[in-house]
Amino acid sequence: MLYILWKQILKYKNLFLLFGLFWLIVGFFIYYYRYQWVSFLYRLTTNPQPFQKQNPEKAYHDFFLPAVEILEKHQVNLKVMKEICPQEIQSTILIDDSYRWDFIKKYNLFSFEKNFITVQPTSYWQEKQQYVNQAILLLKEAIKYAYIIPENITKDQKRILLPLLLQECFDALCLPQEGKPYWYQYILYWESRYYNEMKKQNPQAWGFPFDLDLNLLEVLRDEPNYKFALVNYVNRYVPHEAILKCPSDDPICNAIYLEEYLHFFDKLIFVSEPSELGTYFLSQARLYVIKGNQTQQKEYWQLALDRYKGASEFSNTQIDAYLEMVYVLLNLGRIEEALQKTEEFLSIKPSSILQEDFYRKVLYLLFLQLNRYEEASCIQNPLYETPFCKSLRKKYGLHDDNETS
Repeated sequence: MLYILWKQILKYKNLFLLFGLFWLIVGFFIYYYRYQWVSFLYRLTTNPQPFQKQNPEKAYHDFFLPAVEILEKHQVNLKVMKEICPQEIQSTILIDDSYRWDFIKKYNLFSFEKNFITVQPTSYWQEKQQYVNQAILLLKEAIKYAYIIPENITKDQKRILLPLLLQECFDALCLPQEGKPYWYQYILYWESRYYNEMKKQNPQAWGFPFDLDLNLLEVLRDEPNYKFALVNYVNRYVPHEAILKCPSDDPICNAIYLEEYLHFFDKLIFVSEPSELGTYFLSQARLYVIKGNQTQQKEYWQLALDRYKGASEFSNTQIDAYLEMVYVLLNLGRIEEALQKTEEFLSIKPSSILQEDFYRKVLYLLFLQLNRYEEASCIQNPLYETPFCKSLRKKYGLHDDNETS
């Protein structure tokens, strides 16, 4: 039997070889672009409500009001619950609440006011979480009919942004990432809406709806709701610790999410005001470093350097950008450039360095790779009190633990 099978294989060996070669080539492209494929399939299964089919009245009366009634009846305060999340399940993601609150006030959006409680935090959180879960189930139904409920429908004449309220509920349960899919849908909603409107005006000027070109982003630049959705989807700030060790429970360390975040940061950078770009450049640079660490592909570290260069032009991100550029250049083995950037960093003469531990590590790695072992030892061990070490640490702006004021 095996002999007959072997003869058949030899008879059609050319066909099998062609078949294997075909799938080898196709398989390479499928694997190489696997995250883009997953993103594409997710988009195919995501069906945000078209603007023409929005039904805010049904969303408001049938689902939103019952959800708010549950929260008010049981005296649930979402902001307080978020602040007292049990320590063991707190998220590491940083959210810029000041930006969010400014947006809510500016556009007259519904939001629960902050207040204080006098009960034990753990018991309050455990008691109220069931009611937040009930509200979430209703709000998930509401968002199927509308993303925004206009002020002319609501009792207190305030607009209601349902993805925002859902996010506040998930934040209260210490699960901020669960709100991401709804911001994602809201982003697609605005892109689809503007795409359809512009296509009617000029059918020849537009391509595939979600293959966003500069024309569509140029139009969306003036839509504050779109930018607000992008900010809430990506979070504006990526902590610098993530470039050294990315926490496993942080979505930015997940390759699929990371690919999406990089894509949406491009959009956010394009639609933002120039004064805001420093923070965005710095955060996206850190994401590229994480991507480079995961894949060990130099192209991502090079992209990070490009973003760091942009961040270095803004006073609020200049110090971090220069310092982290040195770290990336060391990863790339470009030692002389790293030394040059260190000198540029010193020329800024920062009064204080918030990332001193990271700065010390970068200097240590730099001197090691320059084969300057005495300087590396001085940087690594602040207890070395030789005149040379003290002078070196002073030159590089490092705090000396043994100095007395």
